[in-house]
Amino acid sequence: MYHNSKPPILASSLPTGHVDLRDGEPPMVVCGDCGQWVVVKRTIAFWHVAGGGDCPGGGQRYRLDVSPMALASGYGDAVRDAAQRRTRRTLVKAVPPIPVPVADIARARPVRPAQTGGHRVMTLARLDALAKRPTEAQVKHRRAA
Repeated sequence: MYHNSKPPILASSLPTGHVDLRDGEPPMVVCGDCGQWVVVKRTIAFWHVAGGGDCPGGGQRYRLDVSPMALASGYGDAVRDAAQRRTRRTLVKAVPPIPVPVADIARARPVRPAQTGGHRVMTLARLDALAKRPTEAQVKHRRAA
C-alpha cells in the first residue's frame, strides 16, 4: 500500500472522538477530507471512495503516538464535558388527548336541512334497513318459484 505523499498526521493532534484504538480491533481514524471512519494498516489509511470517486484522504499516513489508556481518559473528559452541558431535569411532555372516533362525531352533530340541500338524510338505522331489504332480482326470483 502506498501513501499519498502528504505529511503524516499525529493521532494526538486529532480530536478524541476521531481516533479509535480499542483492543482486538484494527486502529481507525476519521478521514480529514470526507469524514468517514477508515482503517489504519501499517500507519497508512486505506484508500476509500467518497462523493462518487476516490477520496484524496486515502493513503494518508498517521502516526499513532497516543496510547489506548490516554485515549480512554480523553473519552472520559469528553463525556464529563457533555454531561455538564446537558440538562439534569427531564422535560415531560403532556400526553395528547385521545381523539373522538369519526363515527361518533357524525352521530353527535345534528344535520341541518341547509347542509343537505333539502335532501333526506340517511341515518345508520335507515342504511341497515335498506341493506337487509331484498333486491328486485331476488323478489322476481321468489315470485317465479
